[in-house]
Amino acid sequence: MYYHSTLRKEDIDTVQAWMAQHGVEGWNTKIWRREEEMERNGLPLYELWIASSEKLPTEVYTYRDKCVIEVIYGHFCEEMKEVVEHLERAFHYGNGRQRDMIKEFIEYFKTGSIDAHKRAQKIWVSVKDLSLETNIGFMETYRDPIGIRAEFEGFVAAVDKDKTVKYSRLAEISEQVLRTLPWPREFEKDVFHMPQFQSLTMISFANSSIPIGINLPNYEGVRREVGFKNIVLENILTDHENVGKVTFLIDGDQEIFKKRVQSALHIQIACHELLGHGSGKLFKQRDDGTYNYKYGEIQHPLTNESVMKCYTSDQTFDSVFGSLSATFEECRADCVGLYLSAEPLVLNIFGHTEDEADDVVYVNWLCMVRAGLVALEFFNPQTRNWSQPHMQARYALLRVLLRASENEAKDEIDQAGGSSEPPFLQLVSQETEVMISLNRSKVRSVGLPALRDFLKRLQVYKTTADVDSARAMYTEISQVPDNLLALRRIVLVKKRPRPLLVQVNTVLDESCEEGVRLIDYPTSFEGVIASFVKRFEEWTLTC
Repeated sequence: MYYHSTLRKEDIDTVQAWMAQHGVEGWNTKIWRREEEMERNGLPLYELWIASSEKLPTEVYTYRDKCVIEVIYGHFCEEMKEVVEHLERAFHYGNGRQRDMIKEFIEYFKTGSIDAHKRAQKIWVSVKDLSLETNIGFMETYRDPIGIRAEFEGFVAAVDKDKTVKYSRLAEISEQVLRTLPWPREFEKDVFHMPQFQSLTMISFANSSIPIGINLPNYEGVRREVGFKNIVLENILTDHENVGKVTFLIDGDQEIFKKRVQSALHIQIACHELLGHGSGKLFKQRDDGTYNYKYGEIQHPLTNESVMKCYTSDQTFDSVFGSLSATFEECRADCVGLYLSAEPLVLNIFGHTEDEADDVVYVNWLCMVRAGLVALEFFNPQTRNWSQPHMQARYALLRVLLRASENEAKDEIDQAGGSSEPPFLQLVSQETEVMISLNRSKVRSVGLPALRDFLKRLQVYKTTADVDSARAMYTEISQVPDNLLALRRIVLVKKRPRPLLVQVNTVLDESCEEGVRLIDYPTSFEGVIASFVKRFEEWTLTC
């Protein structure tokens, strides 16, 4: 629904070029056509719809004698009116800064102004020490094939202040940890705004899928100017329990995996959100022709030549990397998380030392390898495409580690005629089973160097806007060779039902001391239905 079915990629590129020229961002838009009027004055006619409650006057532009573009306001106008109405009611319950934020949200949903939403996000980042967190808007672009247009979402959550302390300690040493990442200092942000890191208990999350970690806002300019917030959704993370035997793990790994998986996931998510999405600089030419880096003076880490390629003033990472952007960035963040999971500074923050720390590191790597194997479910053998950015990212990391193991085995044969020690990583398959064999003694000697090299390439290509090199590398590592494609059948047979995440409801109730009653529901299909019916009770009665 982001693009009319008659549109080709060239049509979308043309509209995107016009948008870039006029400084129009695509977060809350869709590109459409009316089949009864496909042309005007002999030129293709495109409609750019903007989500807003107000149906502002339509704007008409002719772009370089290539096409006519109508900018139409009022997409989802009835839904936006309801959002505005509730925000106007919520305004009276906020304090000074919260009211300023809600004002900007109202302007955003009324007019579709991205600038208003950016102002709201700046306030959201700056407001600290809250007991309740909320954010709303068109924010995540995962579902758009070209990674430009975003999905509507909103959440309300209670801050778990005790658990937030641990994450805040990681944020406090983040600059020190960033220096351990495998790229030169010039490739890191000039000023690192120490971000907030919160543990939240989700009360309500309106979205098509609920993540276990969030890093917002997604506006690069806002992140550069005021920073960002990192969030762990605690009751979603801890809900991922392993009941019974964990698929694809050998018997010897079952106990340690169940014992340490929660600790490993907390570290992975923390590093993924804070130091994955939060790290790295984009080399950019400014509007006045100057650069935000020492143009021509910085050595390219991969070619040893001077770095000349960068983003222009009207380009963003998403606009340049397009359909590759979401999975590429998720892979980079996952890679940072896995790389730093073995960093003693990070392990100490979370209270893991000596043997326990080694166990947590091992389980973290085991977890990622398993995630990469399970990701095969989301690969389409007919189209050779991936349907989920995160899954493609995890599979790419699995390929990196498998390749490192293969190279290690070749080196051992060349040097000493082979080794009696098990290889770093193997996927051992039979007709109806596949098992992961990960040699924990080689995580640091074989796994980390391979990960370090791959992570450096991910960051360098992103920093220098080198989408051609990025696409070539990432497409190749994301390919599914026949030996791994054969495992997909086993993965599908052993597929488990997706976890049910049932949302609570709150109702005003004068009979209870707090004045608000929390309604919980059983973890079942009936519970999901009951939760939705109660949440939209007035709407369903109207229908």
